[in-house]
Amino acid sequence: MQARSCQIATEIHIIIANGFADGAMARWRSLYEIAVLSEFLLDKPEELIQKYLDYIFVENYYEAVEYRKNHDLLGYPPLEAEDFAIKEHNFNMQIEKYGSDFAKPYGWAKEYLPKGKCNFSGMEDGVSFKEFRSFYKLANTYVHSSSKGFLYKLGLYDSEEVMLAGPSNYGFTDPAQLTALFLHIISSTLSYFDTYLEDIVYSEVRQRMIKNIGDEFGEVDTKLERQHKEM
Repeated sequence: MQARSCQIATEIHIIIANGFADGAMARWRSLYEIAVLSEFLLDKPEELIQKYLDYIFVENYYEAVEYRKNHDLLGYPPLEAEDFAIKEHNFNMQIEKYGSDFAKPYGWAKEYLPKGKCNFSGMEDGVSFKEFRSFYKLANTYVHSSSKGFLYKLGLYDSEEVMLAGPSNYGFTDPAQLTALFLHIISSTLSYFDTYLEDIVYSEVRQRMIKNIGDEFGEVDTKLERQHKEM
């Protein structure tokens, strides 16, 4: 999870450097989800972590079923019978091992989620950074096709003036600072699993960098806002 987070943070860096604040915020959404999952698993037994890993066989099977339905329409060759049989066998092995509920969404985590909330929201309920849910909801607007995603743009100082159809030089403070913060949260979670004395130093350095990143990007946005008002 920490390695994947580093990769995503690098992707966000590239997106920001090329002028896409909304795209950076959409990509940060994945960092938030990894942070939630990391903290959720932190105090859980190793058996649950194994169930999380084994859930890949459920996802592989359902993907294969969906591909079988649509390969003709896509103009793709059918899935080899032997390949599908392997996926089906692995799927059935997990059901036999964990029970039929395992095949449902978030079935691997059901016993540790609130009743009636066997979903990501149920996992969120137990994290220590609930105050960032509003940012996550905002990031969702740039992933899904909601009206707000079309009408409200981080990359514009005034969304009523123009429809943004490309890069801009504004609106990067939130995605940049949130990326730094959640990379720190995930890295800190990692240190609980395998602790070193240097972790204290690394944590302090990361927290200073988070503040510096927020200050630098905030100054740029403030300068652009001032220029916009003068114009």
